Amino acid sequence: MRLQIYQLNTGYISITGPRSLPMPDTEGFYPGPEWQNTRTENYNDHEYEVTEFGRILYPAMPGELKIGAWNWQGMVRWHDAWRRVQSAARMFTTPEIAITVMSLPEQPEGFSGAVGKFRFTAQLAQTTLTQGTPVRLTFTVSGEGNPNTISAPHLPDLTWAHMSGPETETQQEEQSTEVTKTFSYLLTPLEAGAHTIPSVPFIFFAPVIKNYKTEQSPEYQVTVNAADGGNTLVAVGGSADAQRSQIQVFEEKILPIITEGDALLSASNANNARLSTFALLSPGLPLLVFVVLAVWLSWRGRLSRDRGYARRFYAKNKCLKALKAAQAAAEPSENLDVLLKVFIADMLNINEAGLTSSDVEGLLKERKVAEDSIAMTVRVLRACERARYAGRSASPEEAEALCTAAENVVEQLHAALQETQS
Repeated sequence: MRLQIYQLNTGYISITGPRSLPMPDTEGFYPGPEWQNTRTENYNDHEYEVTEFGRILYPAMPGELKIGAWNWQGMVRWHDAWRRVQSAARMFTTPEIAITVMSLPEQPEGFSGAVGKFRFTAQLAQTTLTQGTPVRLTFTVSGEGNPNTISAPHLPDLTWAHMSGPETETQQEEQSTEVTKTFSYLLTPLEAGAHTIPSVPFIFFAPVIKNYKTEQSPEYQVTVNAADGGNTLVAVGGSADAQRSQIQVFEEKILPIITEGDALLSASNANNARLSTFALLSPGLPLLVFVVLAVWLSWRGRLSRDRGYARRFYAKNKCLKALKAAQAAAEPSENLDVLLKVFIADMLNINEAGLTSSDVEGLLKERKVAEDSIAMTVRVLRACERARYAGRSASPEEAEALCTAAENVVEQLHAALQETQS
């Protein structure tokens, strides 16, 4: 969405408005990055100074949506023929923009919600590996679309290696819809030999072709060289020093030359050391049990005495359980707004009766919740209210989208309100 103000670049005309211009209503859209810039542009043989406000919007649900009119009051100043400054108040407005958001067709297996125009690439740092030495495997998704709907690729199980991660990084191009999201894994080979890293698919919906599209990463053939020391790997919990301090008896009549005196005591004292450690710790076990029990009883007591704490503690699970029950009902969208308002009231320890979306917006601002979380909450609440009073049954796709959006709101608000109250 681009909002532009054209002003003749003559030095005799100027426009002033509020310190912070109000933005159009974008209910039903998830807000992305914003920007503002100023440039000059020639239009109808006149030079204008153009101030542009940009915001990337992602549709959050199917149906008939709209971007509201852009309305704001400003002051126009100019010089008359006698070079006197004149001014007049003006109301600036743009028309509404109607947008139809189509439902996605039946989703294929492996689709995680990404919609847009994407490229999918992979990079393995090297193909000749060493047993026990990790190497980085990176998958990159770049293109145009909501980065929050791009999930990590599903990797197959590798019996010959351990995979950890991913580490995720998102980069949004300034003043552009272009986004890049990377998923970085650490692959640690455990078995020497020749192995294969299979091709990994990335499935997304491409609006241009109105169908799902699958991009594949390349298949990698790797060679894993054995680690030094007879293919013996030191795993977590062990050490190379422990390996060296062991005594090996080759034959009954051949004894090893012992160069470290500590090794003589390692085997004979192992059991005594374990017994001594247990004997040392055992007197403290009753005290530990007592402390844990006291903390648990104190927590249970607070649940029974502090009603606000109890409401916050049970709010998330209670709401998610109710949302799942509503999703299975004949009319899933009938009470979604009520369930969300009850959840918010429980988290804030207030009465949910008569709570409106505007009330919710004000309460969340008082708690200093992030603006994007507040905007998403209000949009979903109003969408649920519209679905409830629409006079028609919501389609299965619309109901599913509303339930999913409501669950996302619960997760975000629970985390945000926990932070503000901690």
